[in-house]
Amino acid sequence: AALIHAIQSKPDIAIIASVYSVIKQIVEWSGKLSIVGIPIQLKVAYPEELARYIKNSPTQYQFTWGRNEIGMYRMEAYEQRSCQALKDIKNIECVIHDQGHVFHVAEIRSFLGRYLGNN
Repeated sequence: AALIHAIQSKPDIAIIASVYSVIKQIVEWSGKLSIVGIPIQLKVAYPEELARYIKNSPTQYQFTWGRNEIGMYRMEAYEQRSCQALKDIKNIECVIHDQGHVFHVAEIRSFLGRYLGNN
């Protein structure tokens, strides 16, 4: 939901934690609380479509994945497929950390400090 909202609303910054994977173009793992089937959700599964939405956006994005995550997001942390697919987009930062499905506080603080100041 954070990614979809950020694409549509274009905030100054967006933190996308363990919710995006190019692996979704191959298989979709989802639980009963996942957002699946929304037209924009289906489009951004493909990195070239996501790039089209983000390249000209004023938003600075931080994408994170944890090595102690499960499923495709764990695969992302180790294989970094999405980071590689999106590496040429200047307003995307990829972060891999050793935690699970959490917001990595130190990385988020650093990101916020760079783009919003240390106030």
